[in-house]
Amino acid sequence: MGDIIDGALEDEKKLELLRKLLGPSDPELQLKLEELRHKRMIDLYNLKLRYLELKRDMMESRRKRKMMADAFKRVLRAAARALEEEGARAEEATSKPVEAKRPGQSVVHLKCEGCGAEFPVAPDAKAVACPKCGAKYER
Repeated sequence: MGDIIDGALEDEKKLELLRKLLGPSDPELQLKLEELRHKRMIDLYNLKLRYLELKRDMMESRRKRKMMADAFKRVLRAAARALEEEGARAEEATSKPVEAKRPGQSVVHLKCEGCGAEFPVAPDAKAVACPKCGAKYER
């Protein structure tokens, strides 16, 4: 009989049945029943807490991914704007004629080996830089 009672003390349904059979007057049985109810409540709260922690982690992960994607898009847009501005400046620089400093001085066009852009250079210039990509050339 002791084994049956011990087995019943571990299961709430069996404990409830045992309480009905033995009556509500047994204080040890009442305490054990309350202990099982509290243990079950704690287990449920722990499960709910773990669920909420996992949900929070998942939301943070999504938020971080979105923040990274947004930052990446901003960087790409800024880089595209910078390239467009640099291209416009290079185009503007190549479209302006170079004025001769001295009468009879001619203008030489140099083709950049890095980006292929052609730009005007004074024939007596010692060092020049490509206005499009910044590559430096010396004579």
